[in-house]
Amino acid sequence: MTTNFSTKGGPSNIFDKVVAGLNNCMIFTGCCTDRGYGAVRYKGLVEKAHRVSYMTCIGPIPNDIHVLHKCDNPPCVNPNHLFLGDDKINVHDMMIKGRANQAKKGSVNGRAIVSEADVIEIRKLFDSGEMTITELAYKYKLTWRPTQMIVKRMTWRHI
Repeated sequence: MTTNFSTKGGPSNIFDKVVAGLNNCMIFTGCCTDRGYGAVRYKGLVEKAHRVSYMTCIGPIPNDIHVLHKCDNPPCVNPNHLFLGDDKINVHDMMIKGRANQAKKGSVNGRAIVSEADVIEIRKLFDSGEMTITELAYKYKLTWRPTQMIVKRMTWRHI
């Protein structure tokens, strides 16, 4: 693929492993990380391909600064789609693009011990006075504090 981008003394072969993508993305087709970012060897180190693209086409990246994607497409190395940002900007960018790590609610959370049906039953038994927090904790194999948090609606608030 030919590009209009020149490299400033960096590896000229980064763009040899690029195919055209949607929205003018330049998709890196070489090795990639588990999160989908391209990975290349650059000055003796393994670097993310979009960072190398930025460094070779635009310029140096200051310490503690991220190279972010306007296109939100991890394998894209199009320098026109890249911009710099610190941790705060990176987190804000993830949030507005809907990629912030949101905790899974309810029984789909891998740490859940009880189900939604259990929570409804626990609250019903407690609210009716049929069982105490201690009795509920024993019945559902919980400790006292998590059981209290369920009945006081401090956890499982979506139910």
